[in-house]
Amino acid sequence: MRVRLFTSRNPEKMVAAISEVLRHRLYVSGWCLSHDLVAIRKFLLNRQDYFSSQKPYRLSVVYDDLEKPVAISLALPRPHNDAYEIQCFTKKSERKKGFGRKSIAGLKIGNFIRRKKVIRNFGIDGSLSFFGKTIGC
Repeated sequence: MRVRLFTSRNPEKMVAAISEVLRHRLYVSGWCLSHDLVAIRKFLLNRQDYFSSQKPYRLSVVYDDLEKPVAISLALPRPHNDAYEIQCFTKKSERKKGFGRKSIAGLKIGNFIRRKKVIRNFGIDGSLSFFGKTIGC
């Protein structure tokens, strides 16, 4: 297993990572995560210089032993309250194996988590419990 972090400070690599995540369908169709990934990719392709002066968007991707992406976490900066919004997805067949927890750790935003400066989106049943155990909120 390998975890990689991509940020909007390196737009080319983040665009490639988002494209890979979308190709492997690491999202629930029609939910916030898929919309946000598409919007961030489009924005990075068109206005890359915008991100140099703010907290970066962060995407953590967990790869299995065959180098296939199995889990992601996306951290969106929320400047109005100095926080990050976190969204997570793990392939259904790979859940309850620690991949989601690894993807959140891979975001490297522990200081925001410790200060309770994290907003999370709940999706499927079990999300509330997962976020409670993983980031304490």
